[in-house]
Amino acid sequence: SVIFESPVVKPPLRSFLAQVIVMLPPPGGAAFAPGLVLRACMHTGSSRVKITRILCSIDKRTGREVAKDPDSLTVSMAGMVTFEVLDPLVAFPFSECGPLGRINFLPGGESTVEGLLSVIAVGIVKSLGE
Repeated sequence: SVIFESPVVKPPLRSFLAQVIVMLPPPGGAAFAPGLVLRACMHTGSSRVKITRILCSIDKRTGREVAKDPDSLTVSMAGMVTFEVLDPLVAFPFSECGPLGRINFLPGGESTVEGLLSVIAVGIVKSLGE
């Protein structure tokens, strides 16, 4: 269990930036691209999120930018991605509290145990939007 005391009460998010690694292709042949709706699962809860923009793809070993504004990410690629939060969600940047900044992405709308077997991507929250 994680005990984290924050002096500030965080309101629900509207958007966030995350560094992600794509583990599996999304179901139904969809691309990991803007418009894709996923279920984001964090220590603080889960919410549906929509990819709004892929800022860049990055090299997993060095962390350096490989391509700016790619159309999509494929399996085993990493990138900086912005998400719009569709359901209320509270999150913390990984730099503030590591355990609360980790995130798993499941197929959109899934919140069952079977969904845990199909983690599409993993990542860390880099910064919070509004």
